[in-house]
Amino acid sequence: MSRTAPEIALELSDRAALERLARSHNTPQGLANRARIVLAAAEGLSNQQIAERLHISNITVGKWRTSYHHWGISGLQGFKPTGRPSKYNSKLEQRLRSLLCQRPWNGKRRWTVRVLARHLDIPPATLFAFQILLGVVFGIWGLALALPLMAIAKVMIDHFKAEEAVPAATATA
Repeated sequence: MSRTAPEIALELSDRAALERLARSHNTPQGLANRARIVLAAAEGLSNQQIAERLHISNITVGKWRTSYHHWGISGLQGFKPTGRPSKYNSKLEQRLRSLLCQRPWNGKRRWTVRVLARHLDIPPATLFAFQILLGVVFGIWGLALALPLMAIAKVMIDHFKAEEAVPAATATA
């Protein structure tokens, strides 16, 4: 029994949206490439021809072609990565934020990784990884600013997630 790729027939609105995604400089490249796959499939090209044109594997082309066929443009967004869930939850994040807003209890002017990790009951390496990452990017200032920047970034991410959740909740209501 041979398998055939699903036929892709695009409506004008879908074609315009896919072309916009494929051309935009702000679109993540994975999503732009998926849009190019669907546009090429709508031209009637086979998976092999699309793979050669876009320099990707046949399996990737088939995966995103089928995903678009079943779920439309929303099927091109990708899937949540699988893997082990985080062992640090939002309660730990709240404790970290509250500690960073206070002065250290040991009489020092700043939190150290060891003292902060001890208060949070997590390995110092977990906190130190953020400092290393920021130290590579920003030099010595990254090491000094890692913990405050981590807290600020986390607050901003939570804020944007909350803003995204509000329109989604109002759209379903």
